[in-house]
Amino acid sequence: SNPAKFFQGKGICGNPETIHGIVTDKTPGDDPDLTDQPVSAQSFHPKIAGARLYAYSLEETLRAVGL
Repeated sequence: SNPAKFFQGKGICGNPETIHGIVTDKTPGDDPDLTDQPVSAQSFHPKIAGARLYAYSLEETLRAVGL
């Protein structure tokens, strides 16, 4: 499944932004002891709206193959 069409204009600098840019604050899921990891693991990962766009892409692909 290729989600590119769903993310057009909605990436890191898009409107709405559906993928995190660089997240400098550690988040609860990050290991605070990793000093060699200066940014959060959430950097460049989808936000909730971005996860939905990935789901739309997968659903479209599954429909196309008859599933």
